[in-house]
Order: sequence, then structure tokens, then C-alpha cells
Amino acid sequence: MTPFVVVAAAMTAAALLLLLIPMWRRAETSPQRWLGVLILVLIVPVGGAGTYLIVSTWQWDPQVRAELAVQRLRVIAADAEEGMALEDSVDGWRSLGDFYANMQDFAGAARAYGRASELAGPDDVPLALAFAEAVLFSDPDGFAQRAGNVLDAVLRRQPDNARALFYGGQAAWSAGRWDVAEARWQRLLEMEPPAAIVRMVEQRLGEIRRHAGSSTGLAEGAPGAAAGTAPAGQGDAASASVTVQVALGEGFDALIGQGAVLFVIVREGAGGPPLAVRRVPASALPGVIELGDRDVMLPDQSIANTSGPLAVVARISQTGDVAAASGDLYTEGSVLAGGEVTLVIDRVVP
Repeated sequence: MTPFVVVAAAMTAAALLLLLIPMWRRAETSPQRWLGVLILVLIVPVGGAGTYLIVSTWQWDPQVRAELAVQRLRVIAADAEEGMALEDSVDGWRSLGDFYANMQDFAGAARAYGRASELAGPDDVPLALAFAEAVLFSDPDGFAQRAGNVLDAVLRRQPDNARALFYGGQAAWSAGRWDVAEARWQRLLEMEPPAAIVRMVEQRLGEIRRHAGSSTGLAEGAPGAAAGTAPAGQGDAASASVTVQVALGEGFDALIGQGAVLFVIVREGAGGPPLAVRRVPASALPGVIELGDRDVMLPDQSIANTSGPLAVVARISQTGDVAAASGDLYTEGSVLAGGEVTLVIDRVVP
């Protein structure tokens, strides 16, 4: 938009020169005409700018422009998806999945990667893992059901694939298959993953052991459950979290549809995939939501490792989809790791 403003200013100046030069000469012989010169200097630029603002359809708000751009990209992607359904090739669906993922439409990415994986078969491990990640981003509650079998198949072929062990453990953990999750995460720890992964996995292993102890009556002897002993990583988890207090703007409660879902999404900086996500019913509002390393989306990330402000989005999805859609209600803010932020949902996705 800046080049347009520069050109518009230059054209306005040129128009003023064409009008002012003859009036200037007349004003030298007739001082009363200086008033006309002054009025012309004010009317031409102000009138031109005012007329443009009235008739122009340009969106000056950067947030609105970004949202409109995303909507146009979604239309393009939807057309491409229809074309892919006719071609039905692995490479085509994979490319479409990459396009959706770059656009952060992980529900679309899951559809595209899923179809590509079906066509490619179980031997294409990177494609299967891309599908699993997209499902985790777009449908955390359905992760175990939709991606569990895919990850099981990957681990049968590559039992030491670190990403598959992490996500496979997550899927088993979500499904309540505690022994499977524990075995996979123990194997992952033997491979000496990054420290952030170690903290997260040890925290969840501690939860598995406490669950096993409470269900068998052996809590006292369960690993990591001794009295006065916190599971490994629990102290770090307390500081590696953010607390988000979410409320509704005036009148916005009437805009919430039946079955709507609240997503609280934390990103490192303004872009990129979500760092952590929490999904709760919209009926929980107003409320306080704490996101920690158990909510992170990728195995090599941790809230504790962030150094700058984290971007936070609270969005009520009318459809239950993690990807933003027209009619969703949202707000944005920022917070440092270990800090708190209060957000008031008072905006609507156009």
C-alpha cells in the first residue's frame, strides 16, 4: 500500500501545480486572490483523500487484510482439493497438504495428507507422520482414534523412529493404553532426546505411574510417587506454563452457537504453528486456563525454552474446528512464559 500512497501524493501535487501556477501569477497582481489559492491547496488533497476513503473498498486494518487473504487462499485450496479428487495422486495430495499446513489450516492438511497416505501405503513413513501431526493440530480430542493405527503401523516398520515414538506414546496415552505409552516413551528416553522432550515425557510417565499406583493400591511403592517426591520435570512444569484468563465482551455470549468450542492457542512470536493448544467447551467461559508442556504440539518444543513474548489467541469456534472460520469469535494478546494474561473476546472473524 505504501507505493500507492506515494504515487497518489505525487499525482495530487502535480494537479495542484497545474491549478496553482496560473492562480499564483494572478494573485501577484490581485492580493485578494491569495484566499482562493489557500482554499484550493486545502480542498484538492483533502477532497481527493476523502472521496477515495468513501468509494474505496481497500481494507486499511492489517488484521482484516490478513484474514481476507487467508479466506482467499482457502477458496483456492478448496478448488485445488476438488481437482485433486479427480487426479487422485500421491504427489498432488502431498503438495496440497503442504499448502494447507503452511496456511495453518491443519484440518485441510489432515484431509490431504490422509488421502495421500492411503494412496502411498504404509511404507511412506514421512507422509504418515505428517498426517499424524496435522490431526494432532486440528483434532486433539480425536488424535488417538484417527492417528493411533497409523502410528502403530509406522512403529512396526521403524520401531526406533523418535517422532513416531513420541506421537505414538501420545496416542496411546490419550486412549488410556498406559502400558503402551510407557513402553514407547521409555524407549524414546533411551535415545537421549532434547532436554525439553525429556522433561515432557518424564512428566507424563510420572502421571502414568501415579495412575497405575492409584488403581492397584501400590501408590506408595510406585516409581516417582514416593511421599514428598515430585516426578521428574514437575518443578520445571510449574514455571514452564502460561495462565490465560478468558472473558466475553458485552453481548458476545448471544453469538455463541450450540456446541461451540473454545481454543486457547499459544505461539512463539506472531507466526508459525501452535506451540501449545487447549480445547474446552465454550460454556466454560469466563474461566482461567493454564497451558503447560503437556499441551505442546511438537516433541522438540517447550514453553520453558521460549525467551520472548508468546502470542496468545482465544477463539470460540462455532464448528469445533481449530482452524479459524467466518463467524468465529476471538481476541489476541501476549504473555511471557510463567506469566498471566487476561483476554476479552470481542472480535468476529469476517
